[in-house]
Amino acid sequence: MARRYKELWDTLKIKKKVTIRCRPEKMPTIIQALMKEKSMENAPRKALDLPSFGRLEYKANKEDGTVTFKLVSEVLAETL
Repeated sequence: MARRYKELWDTLKIKKKVTIRCRPEKMPTIIQALMKEKSMENAPRKALDLPSFGRLEYKANKEDGTVTFKLVSEVLAETL
């Protein structure tokens, strides 16, 4: 399975906030894919009782064609 949004997820883990530009009709796909990336990384961490990433917030602005993702209340990123 190709992980097309892994690079975006990795950038978000480091920067905590990322804004991307895309067409409005692609926004739901990108949001869902990034949530899946987070879940795919958190699932094994929870199984091993390791800290997981916090809440993923997003704000889609169809007029500007931007989506802003923010990773909040995370324990793991503070320890990296």
